[in-house]
Amino acid sequence: MAAFEARKRSASPSQTTTSNISLPFSFINFFKKLKGMTVENAVKKYTEGKGISYCSKLGMLRLEPSVMQQLFASVTKQIIVHIWDILNSKAVKDVTYLFLVGGFAESQILQSHIRNAFTSRLKLIIPQSPNLAILRG
Repeated sequence: MAAFEARKRSASPSQTTTSNISLPFSFINFFKKLKGMTVENAVKKYTEGKGISYCSKLGMLRLEPSVMQQLFASVTKQIIVHIWDILNSKAVKDVTYLFLVGGFAESQILQSHIRNAFTSRLKLIIPQSPNLAILRG
């Protein structure tokens, strides 16, 4: 999961290269025992032509840039809708700054979507380490 977490945070809207995510061999073995098929066969069976592949020699799941974008699409849309709902309330009508903090705030994809949605209304502030910003205060 740490490998996916790292790829999730480093993925960008302009990314043109495949994201490689190493799967722990304990997961690979567990999957085979549980499902009766290899991860490689499952990926081929369920994701044929959808931008996802698996390299069994390296134990690497490979996601095309469009797949990474799709992973973020629903959640970023929900976040933007929620922020707009808050901004449209009278209690915060004079808010002019938006601080993007927390682990997900490190995502360049999320940052890009937030910028596109709110730059006409708000000044966006993203601290150097958004994942630690809440902890530090």
